[in-house]
Amino acid sequence: MAKVMSKRFVTIIGSLFLCLSLAMVYNRHINRSFLIAAQDVTVENLPAAFDAFKILQISDLHGSYFADGQADLIHAIHQTEYDILVLTGDMNQKEESSPANSKAVLDLINGIENKRPILWVDGNKGPYAMETVNGHPDGNLTAFGKILQGKGCKVLIFPYEILRGSDSIWFIPDVSNVRPTHSSQKFHENLVLKKVSVQNMLSYHESQREAFQQISTGSETKILLTHLPKVDGFNVKTVAGIKTLDYDLIIAGHYHGGQIRVPFFGALFIPTQTPSFLDKLFPDQADVKGLSVANGVPQYISAGLGASSAAPFLAFRFFNPPEINLITLRSRAAKQ
Repeated sequence: MAKVMSKRFVTIIGSLFLCLSLAMVYNRHINRSFLIAAQDVTVENLPAAFDAFKILQISDLHGSYFADGQADLIHAIHQTEYDILVLTGDMNQKEESSPANSKAVLDLINGIENKRPILWVDGNKGPYAMETVNGHPDGNLTAFGKILQGKGCKVLIFPYEILRGSDSIWFIPDVSNVRPTHSSQKFHENLVLKKVSVQNMLSYHESQREAFQQISTGSETKILLTHLPKVDGFNVKTVAGIKTLDYDLIIAGHYHGGQIRVPFFGALFIPTQTPSFLDKLFPDQADVKGLSVANGVPQYISAGLGASSAAPFLAFRFFNPPEINLITLRSRAAKQ
């Protein structure tokens, strides 16, 4: 009897070891490749001229490479029909923004030959293209931002308009009509440290508010480019207090598709901006990646390409293929 139990134990341990080995081999493979996730999004009041307008999104690279010099990514971009390329943050593993630490994303940008607009927004990891004071952009580019600009990449400091005939759509950074407060001692210390004057900050934010007000009075299609997804469930009072634009579409990243995914279930955790840790556990899988709705606005969240973690040995994706995203805008009028 003891021998039978011993054989069963060895069989179970051997089977578990085999399954773990196969899972590791599989994940090593999928972390070195990627897929193109395509999504049609119907946008209310989208001008007919922009029906089938294609947005290629790359997010959360986190310093990852896909073949030498990003050859696989560059090839996929060249083989894809798109109208604009948007980079939605967290291209480095860490905070540093130097060219040496940002080589993975610079190799990618250097290799792109398609003459299409490229838009950039910062994430919560580097490299950073915009100078900030206490989290507020001051309207100035960092040294890295100037490198991007020199390579034809547009850092989205102000709303960016694309025209087709008399029609247009706007790509917009995360702006608000709320006047920022500049009264804290830490804020003024950081102004001195970064050699920025209060007047320059006020001038920049006033220019942002003027752009906000100009767009908010029209019927143009407004697409928010942001690294951090918008959390659903705000009440009317909260939305009114934030004083954001009436966006028609939000394009975001940050969640990595959950990074660690369990087969037949999905993501166990996403780093939402909610204060409660429990709210981040076992999320609604519809909110983790792909197309969902946040406070009445369609929101598309990329699962991204890379991985990150406070513990370096956990910086990998598990049962979670990296992806780039092709979003095709559809006009409701064109469908009818």
